[in-house]
Amino acid sequence: LPWLAQAARSGELYDALALADTLLAAGRHAAAAAALAGLPPTDAVLLRQWRAAQLDPQAAPGQAERLGTLLAERFASADPAEAQAH
Repeated sequence: LPWLAQAARSGELYDALALADTLLAAGRHAAAAAALAGLPPTDAVLLRQWRAAQLDPQAAPGQAERLGTLLAERFASADPAEAQAH
């Protein structure tokens, strides 16, 4: 895990997402949320923040619901052609 944390500090979004995924899988939800803090609010980042907030009993009240609503709105307004590109 230290090598992944070091890679995430490089500023590469995919490395930070990989670190967050690893922390979530290990049950370290608060650490995952911290790893995602300050990243651009892409769908990938928001999805992981939502998951961390769902699983972390110490997360701010209503945070998971707010993030879930934001993601649902984004997905509903997404251009289907753009979604096919991913």
